[in-house]
Amino acid sequence: MSDKRGYLVLIGGAEDKIDKITILRKVMQLSRNGNIAVVPCATSQPLEAVRDYKDVFERIGAGSVEGLDIRCSADGDRDYYLDILEKSDTIFFTGGDQTRLVDSLYRTKVMDKIRERYGNGATIAGTSAGAAAASDPMIYDGDDEGFNKYAVKHTKGLGFLRGITVDTHFLQRERIPRLSQFLSSGISSRALGINEDTAIVVSPDNRFEVIGSGTVTVMNAENMKYSSYDEVGKNEPVSVDGVEIGFLAEGTVFDIEEWRIEKEGKSVIPEGIKHDYAYHSERERYESREREYETQNEDSFKERESDNSRRNEYSRDDKKYDKKRPSERGRGRNAKGRRHRR
Repeated sequence: MSDKRGYLVLIGGAEDKIDKITILRKVMQLSRNGNIAVVPCATSQPLEAVRDYKDVFERIGAGSVEGLDIRCSADGDRDYYLDILEKSDTIFFTGGDQTRLVDSLYRTKVMDKIRERYGNGATIAGTSAGAAAASDPMIYDGDDEGFNKYAVKHTKGLGFLRGITVDTHFLQRERIPRLSQFLSSGISSRALGINEDTAIVVSPDNRFEVIGSGTVTVMNAENMKYSSYDEVGKNEPVSVDGVEIGFLAEGTVFDIEEWRIEKEGKSVIPEGIKHDYAYHSERERYESREREYETQNEDSFKERESDNSRRNEYSRDDKKYDKKRPSERGRGRNAKGRRHRR
């Protein structure tokens, strides 16, 4: 990757889309409220996923939001999608199944264009499966049998983070065993576990900052003391000792190359981007809509009051009209019948 490459935002899944929307606002702000391409290849419901993210990104001030409904590799060569990517400042991968995502984009023109846009400054972001697929090697399966050999499978990922494996929904789904087993295999020696509603913002200089409401787990097996991975059979539990593990809170800056926390690390996010700019803009728009809604309600209330007044006046006229005709109201066959029944 060149020094011109953009930011990489990896989200642990289940990010807030309703309240403060902290992480998605940051994604949008990194592209300075630019155009966003949503890539829903990982999910089995791509149209719904595009609709949901289009709604939230437009609500917080993004430019155009377009979806790339790619369901097989043949779709990944369409010029229409290449044109969307060329005009996009952010490319966002949704959650779902990371193997479906990689299979859909493998050796396509769309994937080549995504790498080109990233190399020229576009922001790449992914949540859940979209974040896991950004790594290389990429893991899947083995949640319930994380310590059992071969329960955790792996394949080639999209490679935005080479030599580092990313796992998501990390502590919520108790995935420390899954990463521990994979690291003990020697296929990868470094890994990141990202909690839900939490993300890392990776800068072009290979540092990242933690944002969101949770923590990020960093694991390093380069100095591992012992692993029984090569000694046990398939589906047998693996013993591991000496894997280094750390936990990073919001605001922590981490140097990927040195694999250490920068104790006084400068934020990786440019100073020109205000964290709460879009929030205030959205709040102002929300308050404006509320005022408009209240005004409409007040006007509607006045109309209803006016209608009620006219109906009451009409009703009073009816009563006056009835009083002028007592003879017709109180006599006749029905009146006589009523007297007999009483």
